[in-house]
Amino acid sequence: MGMIIALTISKPVEIRMFKTEIDVKLHEEQLQQQADYKTKVEKNYKPFADAAQTEINKREIEIQEKTKLRDIEQDKLNTEIQGKVGSGKEGDGPAAKSIRTSLDRIQNELNELKAKNILIINDKTKERDEWQQKIKTELSKTEQVAAGLDGLLERIRICHRPDVAGGMISLFITLLFMAIELTPIFFKLMLIKGPYDFLEENIKETLKAESGIEVQYDYYKDKEGQQRDLVINHQAKKILEEEAKLLASQKELSDYAIEKWKKNKRKI
Repeated sequence: MGMIIALTISKPVEIRMFKTEIDVKLHEEQLQQQADYKTKVEKNYKPFADAAQTEINKREIEIQEKTKLRDIEQDKLNTEIQGKVGSGKEGDGPAAKSIRTSLDRIQNELNELKAKNILIINDKTKERDEWQQKIKTELSKTEQVAAGLDGLLERIRICHRPDVAGGMISLFITLLFMAIELTPIFFKLMLIKGPYDFLEENIKETLKAESGIEVQYDYYKDKEGQQRDLVINHQAKKILEEEAKLLASQKELSDYAIEKWKKNKRKI
């Protein structure tokens, strides 16, 4: 019990003695815990947000490329109508009509592409925002997660690190408390019996005698060869004998009464 108490008390005392050093190292580990947690959150959630953004960019580029083709055809049509190419005559001639047909086709394709891609862009934008919100929510928990790294076990682990207290100092403190707890016990074992001890022993033996308890020391050996004491409870033994005699007497009276009753019945 003394060793258990010493070991139990020494650890909280160590933590208290090296509280400043432990707090510094613990803060460093909490910062590292925050950084690791942020990295883990981004690794788990950011790829999904990036994938949604990549799809958005792809759809926007498709619209931009098709718009550029439309603009090129529109410029060709304007140039043809103004007579700056071909015959040099202004007006809507066969060449202009051919360009207009191509322009209308590209415009229709652009309208269809916009209608399709805008729906996809809206869905992917919503998906990207949801993942970004999850990242923001999880990152807001970094301080709470780091603050959880402040238990007794973690402080004991930090205290045992060589750059804080080290194993030797911790062992010395533990041995010191063990000495404090066990010294009175060893001192008591080394003492010779005095009047108080004999008086205490006399009182115990008197109480046993008054209670009808007899102890015969080293009376027999058990199956393993160990010496055992024989304990006789005379008071309990006396009560058992009295109860046995009482029951025997009651049985005799009952047998006598039954036998007499039988004789009376026979006479009738």
